[in-house]
Order: sequence, then structure tokens, then C-alpha cells
Amino acid sequence: MAKVTLANSLRSISFFTLAGVAEARVSEPKTAMPTVTTESTTTVATVTGKWTDVPVEVGSGNAKELIEEFANCKEGPEAILRFTRKFGPLETAHRTNADGKGAFFQFSVPAWRKEQHRIQMEWEAYFEFRHIPISVTAIATSPKEYFVLTQSGLKYRAENLLRLLSFSLTSIPAERLRVCVRPHCTHPYFIARHLNQNYCSDRCARYGQQKWKKDWWDRHGTEWRRKRKAVTAAAGKKPSRKEK
Repeated sequence: MAKVTLANSLRSISFFTLAGVAEARVSEPKTAMPTVTTESTTTVATVTGKWTDVPVEVGSGNAKELIEEFANCKEGPEAILRFTRKFGPLETAHRTNADGKGAFFQFSVPAWRKEQHRIQMEWEAYFEFRHIPISVTAIATSPKEYFVLTQSGLKYRAENLLRLLSFSLTSIPAERLRVCVRPHCTHPYFIARHLNQNYCSDRCARYGQQKWKKDWWDRHGTEWRRKRKAVTAAAGKKPSRKEK
């Protein structure tokens, strides 16, 4: 029988936010005016949508899957649109109008990509320095965030989806945050099921096995053939194609 201790009897804590998208679409690229850092005008695609009348919880039990999907989302507007329809915009909190109907929201695709890049950089930093103890860091909270006590444990309501993603990332042990070592992997950011996992999937793991075999053969193949050829000659047999 497992020993009950204070550590394993404490309530678990999960993170969630309120979202729910009724509709969303990619708007025609708009011309952005020159800024201090850019002398020429640029065209910027935007995503425009509408919240649901009644918000739904996003996160909680699937927050880890959510952070993986966000980090690996393609950069094209259509991929960002699919993510938004599924989970909602990043920096805007769910809101309704005075009549109780879902309000409209809008964000630029470059702004979305900027936040995704920031999360990816943090993920890679955790992966790169996973063996170094993390120093104590204070995380600021928002006045609109609060704890909810449920039968299954404590839940912390993040103000928006981006805050949820940040909380989810920092709550995962650094040694579990991995970047697939297969070159050009289309799903490089993943949470390891075990600490010896270096590839995101069985497909990428097969690549690793094939590469290991090729590297071994390049280093030891000549010596292996020489020894096998000597053993075959001593036994009076003809050398196989691999031994030649």
C-alpha cells in the first residue's frame, strides 16, 4: 500500500482561461504605415472574429497538449486561423456586449507570430539549460485572475490564452521540455513521456535509429568486413555480398 504523505495528498493545480469562438476569418492584408524602424509601408494580414455568447473553459486537463499545438503551429495565416477557431485569440479576453452577445475581436498575424516565437525561444532555453537549477522567479498576476476550488483540485483562471500558455510552459518540468533532434521535423516542440526520449514521434525515432546504424557502419564497417572475411575464409566458405 502506497504511503500517504503531505506531498502526495495536496490538491493539484491546473490552469485555464475562458474563451469560445463563434466565427473567425482572415481579413485582407492591410497597409501598415511606416514607423521609426521601418521606412517603407508593409501589408499585414489580420484575423477577425466573434466570441461565443457563453464562454467555455480552455486548458485545465489539456493545457500541456495546448502548449505543444501552439508552439508547433505553422506560421501561415490559415494555420493561425485554425488555431484561433479552436482555442481563441491570444491577448484578448472573452467579452460580450451589453446585449449578452459575443463581442468582436481582431489581431494581426505578425503580432501572433511574435508571441509564438517568444514561447518557442523560452521552450528552447528550458531545453538547452535543463540541467541547470532554475532560480526563484516571481510571476506577476493580473487583477482579473483568480483561483477556483473544485472537487478535483485547484484551478487558476488566466486572464487570456497567452497567459494560460505562459503558465502552462513554466509549470512543466524543464527536463520534460524537448526539441526533436531530427532535422527539419515538422513537430519539433514536445513534452517527453520519459527522460530518455529525444524524438517527438516513432517516425522521427526511426530516423534516429537509421542514422545511428549508418554512423556505426561508416565508423566500423571496414573493420567489420575485414574480420568477417577472415572468419569466412578460415571456414572455407565464400564471402557474402556484405563482406566483399
